[in-house]
Parts: sequence; C-alpha cells; structure tokens
Amino acid sequence: MAQTKNINGILLLYHHPLATNAPTIMEHVNSFRCHSQFTVWTVNTALGFPTTIERLRFRVILLHYSLFGAQRYPLSDNFLRYLEQHEASYKIAFFQDEHQNCQQRFAFLNRFHIDCVYTLLDPAYFQDVYQKYTSVPKLVTTLTGYVSDDLIEKGRKFAKPDYDRKVDVGYRTRQLPFWMGRGSQEKHEIGVRFCQYARGAGEDGY
Repeated sequence: MAQTKNINGILLLYHHPLATNAPTIMEHVNSFRCHSQFTVWTVNTALGFPTTIERLRFRVILLHYSLFGAQRYPLSDNFLRYLEQHEASYKIAFFQDEHQNCQQRFAFLNRFHIDCVYTLLDPAYFQDVYQKYTSVPKLVTTLTGYVSDDLIEKGRKFAKPDYDRKVDVGYRTRQLPFWMGRGSQEKHEIGVRFCQYARGAGEDGY
C-alpha cells in the first residue's frame, strides 16, 4: 500500500461547471493563490475526483462557497470520503447565501468536523446560528467579494472622463423570489426606483 504523503500547503476545492458564470467566483478562487503565503492546489470538483490526491494529506483543506449552492452540494462520495479520512487537516469553509438550507449546512459542518467558517454574519449573530447548532470552534466575518488587482488595472485602462461617458450610472440587478428576504427585494427596487426618479432628468428626457 502506498504511503500517505504530508503536504505543507492548502487544497482548495471549488465547483465551476464548464460554462459561462459570474467572473467573481473564479476571481475569489484565484485570489488564494495570489495572496496566500502558502502553496495552494486547486481542484474543480465539476471535473471529478482526481485520484492523484488520494495519498496526499494537506495541512489545510479549504472548501469554497461555490460548493454550497441552493441545491445539493456538488461533492461526490469520493470527495466526502476524502474529507472524512483526513481528520488531521485543518478544514475551512467559506459560505454565502447562508439563509438557505441551514440544517443541511449545519449537518455538513458537524459531520466533517470543520475547524473554521468564514461567514457573512456579523459576530453579534454567531451565538444564535453557528455556535448554537454546530461545534465549529472558529468563526470569521468576511465579505461576498473583494476588488481584485486585475479589476483595478482594468479601471485605470478603460476609465473615461465624465464628459466622454455615454452612461452616467450602471447597476446590475434581477428580480429574486420573495423567500430570499427583504434585502433581495431592495436590490431590485433600487434599480426600479432610480429609473422612476431619474426619468426626465437627463438631456434626452430620460
């Protein structure tokens, strides 16, 4: 039987089908390689389980928020078995949309003995959520995304003075279902109300 090899680095698991998706997902995934002082190995679970990692024990296993969607978590039995077999690895989970499938999320954290969760919750709510339903020892508040160095560079490259711009205000939104909460409705309403209030304010009457 081949001997297990210890790797002093980070195994980052994420899920990204081979299709067009929000660029912020891969920006977030790639940021760990760019900014971590440790070596980071990334594995896209959408491509299946790579047998080459079976005998590798990473010091840290990082579970990206793309693994925890609205439906079932896209982790195959092989990945789940790998997590169970590597008790000594320090396991970190990043979450978004934490209002969805709470019981499934809590059960996952407890089953795989996750050591740290990066959450969108403010510390004031830690006690009523994760500390009440899970045994996760460390919780860290994070944001849904950050401005990448590449985006800053593109801003410098493509920026135009105000008098050359054809669009004064840009805003991206979509209508979300009511069960996603008041905040989801406000995001859409901001765009609708802005158009209503701005109508007739421009030189072209809109």
